[in-house]
This record gives sequence, C-alpha cells and structure tokens, in this order.
Amino acid sequence: MPVKKKPDSRPPEKPVLRLRHEPGPDDKHIYLTIEPDEPDQKKLTWKQYEMYVFNLLRGQFPNSDIKRDVRLRGMRSNTLRQIDILVKELVTGLNITIAFDCKHYNRKLNVRHVETFLSTLDDIGVSKGVIITGQGYTKAAFERARQGGRDIELRVIDFRYLSDYHGLGSAIAWFGQVAMFVTAPSEWVIDNQPIEPPNHTLFSMYPLGHTRESAMRHGAFIYGNVVTKDETLPTLEAIVELHNRNIEANAAEHGATAKIECLETISRRNERVLLRRAEIHEGYEGPEYTLYIERPQGVLLLVLLARADEEKELRQNLEWVGQHCDLVNIDQLPPGVLSQRDTRPPQRLRLLLERVDAERPPEGGGTSWTYRPYQFCRR
Repeated sequence: MPVKKKPDSRPPEKPVLRLRHEPGPDDKHIYLTIEPDEPDQKKLTWKQYEMYVFNLLRGQFPNSDIKRDVRLRGMRSNTLRQIDILVKELVTGLNITIAFDCKHYNRKLNVRHVETFLSTLDDIGVSKGVIITGQGYTKAAFERARQGGRDIELRVIDFRYLSDYHGLGSAIAWFGQVAMFVTAPSEWVIDNQPIEPPNHTLFSMYPLGHTRESAMRHGAFIYGNVVTKDETLPTLEAIVELHNRNIEANAAEHGATAKIECLETISRRNERVLLRRAEIHEGYEGPEYTLYIERPQGVLLLVLLARADEEKELRQNLEWVGQHCDLVNIDQLPPGVLSQRDTRPPQRLRLLLERVDAERPPEGGGTSWTYRPYQFCRR
C-alpha cells in the first residue's frame, strides 16, 4: 500500500503574491493591489519561520550582507553568542550592523525575552537589534524594547508586518548643504518616495501596517524637510515666522483662526531646537507639531500630523526622532552616498483601473466588466 506523503509546508523561496481590489474614487474605477502574502506562521516550524524571515530580508535588501545562524564572540563573556540573522547594511555607504532575533513562540513576547536579547547585543557590541514575534508582545516588553539600552536601539516587529519593514528603520537624506541620518521610532517605517508637491519632503515615517496615504488620513504621520538659509530667510526665527503666516492663511481660507504656541522640548548639543504646536482647522484629525533643528546652513523640519486622542504618544515619537537623528554637512557623508540609488524591489504595487466597457452578461446573471490600467499609485 503506497505511503501517503505529507503536504510540503515549507515556505517558498519568494513570498506568494496576494491580489485584492477596493472601490475607486467613482463607479468607473477600482484599485488593484498586488503585495506579498505572508504564510500562516502558526503552521511553520521554528526553522521554516527563521528561513522565511531570512529570505524576505534578502529580497528586500539585495545590497546588504545577510547571514543566518551567526556566532560572534562576546566582548565581556568571551563566549560565542548565537544570532539568528545578522544584517550589514551597505546601501547607504555607512557601516550599520543589525541583529535579528526570530521568536517563534505560542505566547506573547515578554520583558524577559527583551532583556536577554539586550544583554546579547551589549556583549557582542551591536547597537541595533530587531525581535520578530509571531504572537504579539506584552506592554512591558514593548516599553522595555523602546527604552533600549546604553547606546543600543532595539525594536519589536510583529511577523504580520515584516514585509512592510523596509529601510531597516533608518535613512540618509540631504538638501543643500544639510545632510542627516534619521531613524524611525519603534513600530514605524521610513518611506523616502517623493510626495506631491515636489521638494516638500525628503522622507516620511508612519506606523507599521499603514500605507503612507492611510497614515496621513489616520493622523499618525511624520515627514521631514530642510529649509536652507538665504537673504530672505537668514535665521530660524524668520523661517518659523513665515510658516506661522502660512498656517494662519490656511486656517483663514477655511473660516477658522489658527492657534499657535511654542512648547518646551528636547535639547541638542550645539544646535537650537524649537517645537511649535498648531491647531489649524477642523479638516485636520488633530494638531500639527513641527520640530525645528537649526544648522548653520539651514533648518531641519520634522512635522507631525497627530490624532487628538494619541497626541501625547505621537509627540514623544516626534521628539524621539529629533533626539536620535544625526545632522552633518553634506561634505561629511561617506564617499559615493550621493550617487547611490535604492535598488530594493517594491513591496506593494497599487494600480487604479478604469472601466472600459460592459460585456455580455455571463451565465448566471450579473455583468462582466473590462478594465485597463489608468494610474500607478505609489505605495
């Protein structure tokens, strides 16, 4: 009697694609989204789970050196410490090493797991770490990871949102003579695709699981830009005053009066910092915060669109970004950075399709429509 073979549950080398459609702006259009379909992590063995994360990272970061099951000798323990996945980021030209710990438990990640991984990172001298968890995490675990350790940045990522974790949470941006290395807060990603109108943003940040558009609608969105100093805008005060006038004009156009105030905020060595809060009009989900960081050649703007019911936490995220970003002159960037292009493949493709005509009703009734691509929508 032939032996019945068990179905092969190993994840494919490349993630399976999922197609979904949504209503468009009117009855003649629909949105079609093509994106990776993550496997059911509950059906994976721990080795399959780790291999899936490894293969996904290799696809997302082709210019990086990515290795599995790495052993590094601890500087304090003098013993070999095991790391599930080690990534050396080469895209930006900076030497960034990130250790990934793949937790495949049937329970939530707890604070003890975070403490153990922080200890490992400290011992091997790696300052950035990521824990992947498939069953969520306790509030204490998330807060402990958010606090990190001395010179250690640690974040916890839900397995469901792993395909959205692009940029490894960090990016380099520049405009004029001002360059910056920025890092997203825990559970957020960085998006460096341009936003219309052009030259208004260098990068944006939003929570994992959101698209850029949904984060803007939700009211949990940060974007960054640089205003260069010139004869018309020679100081930080002149730049802030111009922006205040623009906000007041925006509010007046909607029959409202803007409420603007400056608040106490973070401090940075040798750089002036100003935090402005503005209530503009009812079209906003909540207040707009702008964190200004002054450099001799220009001013970095970090702008937060905040929901009123999440204002306190979102402000903390904004100030965390401002506290942890590094600002330099553009000539201090490593050689070759300015000429490098991002070669990562897109993780999500979104199309707006236009209805062309109505065909004969298929058997069983109903109507069959033919669509053609109308517009490519950025992620």
